[in-house]
Amino acid sequence: MAIQSSFTNIGISYEYFTGKKFSFGAQAGTGLFGIKKNELIIMTSNSYSSKNLTEFYTSPFVRYYFRDDFNTWFLMGEIYFSKVQSTLFINEVESNKTSKKYFGPALGGGYKFKLNNRFTINTFITVGYDFNENDLVPLLGNGLISLGYQF
Repeated sequence: MAIQSSFTNIGISYEYFTGKKFSFGAQAGTGLFGIKKNELIIMTSNSYSSKNLTEFYTSPFVRYYFRDDFNTWFLMGEIYFSKVQSTLFINEVESNKTSKKYFGPALGGGYKFKLNNRFTINTFITVGYDFNENDLVPLLGNGLISLGYQF
């Protein structure tokens, strides 16, 4: 179980290890997602500033760690499914509510600190491919800092 924060959101996650290298789990949270600050949208001769505010996201995952020693750097592969519900604001006025689903493989790496055999601090970055192709470029990135407790 971990409380986590990525670059733009905060949430909670649970990861269960089925062996030394395989795990499955889920993340859920809220915050900013897909920030688009000062993006110019040309409509006639006017330009607008827009941003997305995520109301809620969920993401179950399955992971494979290429190393089983976590008090060091690690590489991992992941299959993820994410559902993100967000609201688009244009010039600080609510414009549209959306729900998007993301699914695909990801690769990542990071460092896991294990303290007193129970507490963990994780930092890692993942880059994944979105099979649903919600955006022009179907690549997703995520950076994460996580504080956890091992049961």
